[in-house]
Order: sequence, then C-alpha cells, then structure tokens
Amino acid sequence: MRITVEFETKPNANTNIMQPPNIDFQNVSGNLIQETKKFMISLESNAEDVIEVLRSIWELSSLYDGYFYKPCKYNVDGIDVNVEKLYFLSFYKTGKTWRKCASTLVGIDKDFSEKRVLDYNEFRNKGRTSGEMFKSLINSYFYIHSEAYETINVNHRLSLLLNICDGFVINTSGPKWWSEKDFF
Repeated sequence: MRITVEFETKPNANTNIMQPPNIDFQNVSGNLIQETKKFMISLESNAEDVIEVLRSIWELSSLYDGYFYKPCKYNVDGIDVNVEKLYFLSFYKTGKTWRKCASTLVGIDKDFSEKRVLDYNEFRNKGRTSGEMFKSLINSYFYIHSEAYETINVNHRLSLLLNICDGFVINTSGPKWWSEKDFF
C-alpha cells in the first residue's frame, strides 16, 4: 500500500525542517515535506503498518505544533480517497479556537525519527493494564482541543483538564503523593 497525504497547516516560515525527512522503519518507507502552508507525508508498506506510522506522525506533529493538521488530499495506491476517511478518531479534527491560537513548541526541531516515533507509541499506548494511564491522559488532551469539544460546557472541559492533571500526578508520584498532615 502506498499513501500520500497532503495537510493544510498554519503558515510556517521554516520549510523542510523534518528530522529526518526520509522514513525507513517498522517496514515502512517514505518521506516528509514541510512547505509554507503544507505538510506532506508519503508512506509505503502493508496497510496496517502504514496507518500506524501515519497516525503516529500526525499525533506527534500535533504535539509539536499544538493542533492537528487538516488533511486536504489523500491518495491510496494512485487513487484519490475522501480525506474524511483519515479521521480515525474524532479528536483528529482540532477546534477552530485551538487551531487559531496554537503555537509551535519545538520550532525547527521536529523529530520524526524511528526512535522518536517508537518512544512516542510506547509512551502513548500505556493504559490501565500496564498500571499507567498515559493513553487516557493523551487522548483527553487531544479531545480537549478537538472540534467536537468546542461546544462543550467550559466547566466540563475544566473538569477533563483537571482529570488529566490528576492522572499525570498519579503516574509520576504514585497513587498517594500527599499525606493528611499536609492539609490538616
């Protein structure tokens, strides 16, 4: 399977800043190209591996730039496909407010190396069965920024954000990082 996805991005003064621009891992080969208002991914391998690598790169780019890039062209094996099929999860559509306010966290150091993608996948997929809740934490973070959550009551979004923080504290400090004497 060979896919090419072209994403619309906010204007970016830095072009071709991917580290590395070529991909060759998890049996997937391809390349990444950053232009002023575009980000393009071309990947080739079996369908499952291509989709996994695409999702990882798309999620990492969201963490780097603060929003999910908007797909505008999607091609599979030379055939144009509806870009809506790329929205595997509803949080891949960033809300307009978040997209407008997003700013790049890493500047020109966007790392899509095999090590970074594998480390991200390992971190991102730790769920309750592993005794950690990073999967819930990451998903919650993405959902807060999603188009689906833009109309949700601010109190609920704040509650979700506090749950994210609580999950982070539990994961980094253990289940009870405070004692009663701290408060009484």
